This record gives sequence, C-alpha cells and structure tokens, in this order.
Amino acid sequence: MLPLGMYFVNSILSHSWFSVCWL
Repeated sequence: MLPLGMYFVNSILSHSWFSVCWL
C-alpha cells in the first residue's frame, strides 16, 4: 500500500511553497 499520508503532506507543503513563491 502506498503512503498516501506522506503524499498528502508533500502535496500540501508543495502547494504552500508555490503560494509563497507566487506571493
């Protein structure tokens, strides 16, 4: 089974980073 938890966290962190970059 794939670590969906880690994937979800990574996605959130990536989105946050992109938001900061865009701002």
